[in-house]
Amino acid sequence: LQTLAARQNGTSRDKVQVRLIAHHSAERTAFTAFELLAGAGPLTPPPFLAKIAVNGEPLGDEIVQGYFDRPYALPSGAATHRLTAAATAATVAALRSHTPRSLHVPAPAGRPGGYPVTVSRAGIELDLPDGVSEADAIAVNAVAARWDGIERIAPDGTRTTGYPVIADD
Repeated sequence: LQTLAARQNGTSRDKVQVRLIAHHSAERTAFTAFELLAGAGPLTPPPFLAKIAVNGEPLGDEIVQGYFDRPYALPSGAATHRLTAAATAATVAALRSHTPRSLHVPAPAGRPGGYPVTVSRAGIELDLPDGVSEADAIAVNAVAARWDGIERIAPDGTRTTGYPVIADD
């Protein structure tokens, strides 16, 4: 989203702020290489919340939706692991820094799905968009888990499957 917004607005990525609340299942919508991941959930795209600002100016919801719906080229197979490794390295580097860095991370403090956060040596804090409560963000991610075949995860970690899960070969 940051790259697409920067390109569309003729600016650099550091001038684009993205706050994304999205479950892993949303990758199938954004990246065609991931279309067949995990479960066979509902036919509609999973829910997500995203706010994007360019040079401090918020973009309209329709523009943000357009970026999310636009296919983004990503290599398939093991090459996608580089994306995961880069995100992990950025998070580890931020955790070692005294300067907070805005990132998107999975499951901060055990919450379901992914969230915008600020990360530093002091810890990880949610950085939700204005008007979005923590309960709202958790609800979006909990519902989106259904697209990965997870109906619900109980406090003890027990998973209730709602849709068939495709086994990895």
